[in-house]
Amino acid sequence: MNPPSMSRALVPYQPPRARRPWGRWLLVLTLLGLVAGAIALYVALDLAPALPFHVIVDGDEISSGIDLAALSPANKLAIVGAVLLALVIATLVVTVVLPVTLLVVAVVLLLVLVAVLGAPLLAVAAVLAVLASPLLLIGGLFWLALRGARRTPSATMRG
Repeated sequence: MNPPSMSRALVPYQPPRARRPWGRWLLVLTLLGLVAGAIALYVALDLAPALPFHVIVDGDEISSGIDLAALSPANKLAIVGAVLLALVIATLVVTVVLPVTLLVVAVVLLLVLVAVLGAPLLAVAAVLAVLASPLLLIGGLFWLALRGARRTPSATMRG
């Protein structure tokens, strides 16, 4: 029978920790930020004075100023939606396009580096190998001569 100290595991089992939901919290905070930005933009459209924005087409003034406070609530919501959609698209484009662009630049730089440095170094190595081949051949023969022949018994000597 085993003593009680031997039946226990040396290291008690600990289940792996559950992942912390950083992604969920980040998503929730992002959505809260978008909602807060939408509300702030909607309120700012009410408080905005007439903008000095003139639209002139072929010398004729189409609009002499835009009064954002006079817009209907549906138009204000459309402006808020368009601005938020533009921000979300810009965020997605930056998070996708920037790493891909950096990867392409890194690959191109690596290829240029290999082409600029690798090919000449390979050519120099080939020329040195051709120039040094007689010395390598003499060195190899000298090494074989100094090493001596391996003495293995021949079939006639075994008896």
